[in-house]
Amino acid sequence: MSITLTRQQTENMLTKIGAEIIHGAKHANAHLKVNGKHIFLIPISRSSKDNIPIGTAHRIFKQTLLENHEQFMRLRNCPMKKEEYLSIISVQGIV
Repeated sequence: MSITLTRQQTENMLTKIGAEIIHGAKHANAHLKVNGKHIFLIPISRSSKDNIPIGTAHRIFKQTLLENHEQFMRLRNCPMKKEEYLSIISVQGIV
């Protein structure tokens, strides 16, 4: 199953779970730390295209450390809150 994302969806969902977005000249970087532990650093292209390529969207999915496509879609579509995300990665032993 393919994952589709826009730049705005990406920034919104990563900000919602507590990532800091740092805007650079070519890319924005989403950086998430939880209790001082580095969780991810995800580059987000600032190209003129709004849609993120499918391969890049898949890499973003992998970098969020979610276990399955349904969890990622809940994060992308906004029902997943920060507490639920932190619970998922806690169960995995990441935090």
